[in-house]
Amino acid sequence: MNSQFIKDNFVAISFFSVFNIFTTAIRHRQLFEENERTILLSIAIYEFANIFIELINHYKRSEKQIVLYTAHHIISTCSATAFYCCYKPTQLFHDVVTCAVYICSTNFYLNLQYCFPDITGFKIIFALSFLYYRIILMFPYFVNIIKGSYYIENKPILSLIVCVVPILFCLLNIYWSILIIKKIINKIK
Repeated sequence: MNSQFIKDNFVAISFFSVFNIFTTAIRHRQLFEENERTILLSIAIYEFANIFIELINHYKRSEKQIVLYTAHHIISTCSATAFYCCYKPTQLFHDVVTCAVYICSTNFYLNLQYCFPDITGFKIIFALSFLYYRIILMFPYFVNIIKGSYYIENKPILSLIVCVVPILFCLLNIYWSILIIKKIINKIK
């Protein structure tokens, strides 16, 4: 068990554990739509906190990785905050919140790898959850973006943002999935 990682990241791990329980509970109780704005705010706060967690702890990453990871969380914070501020109870926003929850759901398992680096099961759970949440469950939303389902009449710039940001996240998820699969293959060999 990596007790130093747990000690350094206790607040983030605790917050995200609560976030996962919260989103699971409201989805189970069919209250998801009523709490979407709160979920967006929770994601924005978590992503903002991650910026500082990365800068403080570095997770044994190279300087380039730290810059990319920090940029990723700044973009995630800004995206979640923008959607929170502009929230309207529409299908578009419901889909954005659903995808954001899918993306965030895998972070819990990612952090478990750092907490318990010697337990291979957490690495497997992370890989499977990543592929399931970020590729399989998000595929229909990606198709809707390509089909133009999220086009906002008379707001081409907003439509562009609404489509480009998720496409970038989808491409990033595909890239990360390839890295995860390669890492699994190398471990098996």
